Amino acid sequence: MAEPLKPEELVRICNPEELGFTTTEEVPTLHDVIGQERAMRALDFGLGLPEQGYNIYVLGESGTGRTSIVKARLEEKAKEEKVPDDWCYVYNFHDPDRPRAINLPPGKGSAIRDDMDELIEALKRNIPRVFESKDYERHRDEILEGQQERTRALFQRLEKLATERGFLLKKTPAGLAVVPAGKDGRPLSQKEYEELPREKKHEIDENTRFLQEKLNDAVREARNIEKETKERIDALDREVVQYVVNPLINELIEKYREFENLVSYLEEVREDILRNIDAFRPKEEFTPFGIKLPRVEPSFERYKINLIVNNKDTKGAPVVVETNPTYYNLFGKIEYRFQYGVAVTD
Repeated sequence: MAEPLKPEELVRICNPEELGFTTTEEVPTLHDVIGQERAMRALDFGLGLPEQGYNIYVLGESGTGRTSIVKARLEEKAKEEKVPDDWCYVYNFHDPDRPRAINLPPGKGSAIRDDMDELIEALKRNIPRVFESKDYERHRDEILEGQQERTRALFQRLEKLATERGFLLKKTPAGLAVVPAGKDGRPLSQKEYEELPREKKHEIDENTRFLQEKLNDAVREARNIEKETKERIDALDREVVQYVVNPLINELIEKYREFENLVSYLEEVREDILRNIDAFRPKEEFTPFGIKLPRVEPSFERYKINLIVNNKDTKGAPVVVETNPTYYNLFGKIEYRFQYGVAVTD
């Protein structure tokens, strides 16, 4: 027959002397999971697989510490692993819609990002400055004056030849033309031409064909002079920009010479700058329809490094906890900004 218990029988008395410590600070931390030996063996087995493509599913009651237990074991395992590379996105000069991914040892990603930011600031200061220098303007003016002098001399010779044959060089909406001159020095009218003797008409026609050929030759020569002048100015521009760009790029190439993918990218940056020199000239204020727009400064945005994964301060392998593993959270997405009503991205 059941008997009622006394109050003192409902309490288990713990003698502190039997615990073997004074405070819990003296107790070593318990790393094992109580009562889950089989589960922990399975977890350790899964974490020990070197191949990719395996998953571990953990099942248990809510509040039993599944997440904290797995995370703690992962962090313990991660300490033994190698720190993974940094990953950067850089501009693809051959296919702008597909940025290049470059992996670098831990810490190098942030280093090249900072170095490229410094490079961009130096280019912003120095490239516009060389185009505004007096030395550059003097060399450019010499080239243009040489072109003008050669072109002027070319048409002066043609004009002299035309005058000797009784013709004039006349500007028309379609360009220069050779026309026979009348007695008063003005172009011969059609009526005056019709009144001339047949022999005179024949002579004028022959001279017209001859001078027209000379005019065509002179126009072609003038275009060649213009083309040559442009090439000389382009060469001058390239030379002065190289004076700014080469020391900066060469310094980075020397610093990162052991990384071939990064060196090739820096070479592409150099060539892209030299191919697009006009883009780096300071633009003057533009006032369409009376609206004054600010002076447009050169843009160097595409030379910036987009550091996606930075393991500079990572110890061992990183443990990433994603409680909402959506597609965008796992793989990322392209972000856009609106510019003049159009969505753009770099």
